[in-house]
Amino acid sequence: MLRAFCLAFLFVLSFALLVQAGPFTPGNLVVLTVGDSTLNVGSNKATAVSLREYTTSGSFVSDSMITFNSGSSGTRLTQSGSQSLEGSLSRSADGQYLTLVGYNAERGRSDVIQTSTSGNPNPANNIVRVVARVDYSGAVNLSTTTTNYSGMSIRSATTLDGERFYTGGAEDGAAGSLRTMLVGATGVSTIVNAADTRVVHVFNGQLYGSTNATIFRTNTALPTSSSDITVLVTVPEIQDAVGFVILDQDNNGVPDTLYVANQRETLSLQKYYTEDGINWNSAGTIDFSGRLNGITGIRKGSFVDLYVTTGTGTVSENTLQHFRDTSAFNQTISGTFTLLATAPVGTAFRGVSFAPTAIPEPHSLLLSGLTCLYLFGRFFRRSTHEHPKKRCP
Repeated sequence: MLRAFCLAFLFVLSFALLVQAGPFTPGNLVVLTVGDSTLNVGSNKATAVSLREYTTSGSFVSDSMITFNSGSSGTRLTQSGSQSLEGSLSRSADGQYLTLVGYNAERGRSDVIQTSTSGNPNPANNIVRVVARVDYSGAVNLSTTTTNYSGMSIRSATTLDGERFYTGGAEDGAAGSLRTMLVGATGVSTIVNAADTRVVHVFNGQLYGSTNATIFRTNTALPTSSSDITVLVTVPEIQDAVGFVILDQDNNGVPDTLYVANQRETLSLQKYYTEDGINWNSAGTIDFSGRLNGITGIRKGSFVDLYVTTGTGTVSENTLQHFRDTSAFNQTISGTFTLLATAPVGTAFRGVSFAPTAIPEPHSLLLSGLTCLYLFGRFFRRSTHEHPKKRCP
């Protein structure tokens, strides 16, 4: 009877999840793609941005593709066709959202990185930087903008739960390249640190970032204002770091494995580990015949599945690759790359992430529980009816 009740609960809970299904399929990959068939990557112009879904075996899921507005009006989101450091894609720590950044510039705008966010003396040239939030259903929120990164590149954004964003980019002088803002905010964002940040992610409730030569964490786990940083790994192991992924392989709440995607044709994929949560050690490198950009990964039993995008955004070898690390977390990285997909002609792959998922609302869980109780009652009455207790003669 208890087994039947548990099966009923799982069935109803699964149904509650299925009815919330969106265009993204949990467990699939989402790849940020720049360019289109008429404006190829490689130019300094503002270029169209889209999100393309792939299965982990490399099949393109065409009906879930999202293309951001790059027209002449409304809030646009475009990226530079020649800037391979742009295009990071991050999934929120709670798994519900994807975040990315760009320019509120019309497709084809020249020298988009050098555009001003102030628009002086011509307000029509006010090209603010945009933070996008995309949920599991494909709903896009472009309400968050910043006037920082003026004349420079905004590269990445991440979030814990879709309410507060952290952005990385380039800024002149000692200005803050790592910043934070609430969803829907506009104007000047809050400085966290002046590190020339490339990619940012939140793992296990902690903010991490990359520079060209380091992977760091903020000393305040999720800062709302200024915070110092602590470097986890640094040169000479990393010389042109971009994307990274941090995993907790023993599920004790403390990250212990770090993989770094490097835009160098040697030392392309790098692995680090920690046994005390403080000191990080090199666990070898794998050379790829090209440059890596984005990276995401997941632990599966005794191995780790990594998914990376390759190329610099200006050449034809832009691909999605799979790499399985078969070594233990504190052992030298071991495995081979497998080609999954190639970017369409005129486009380039940049960031990659797992698809966002829906989390049932509390009322959905309550409804599931009540339904399970109802099913349990029916099962109990039916069992009693079919197998009545025998009376003693």
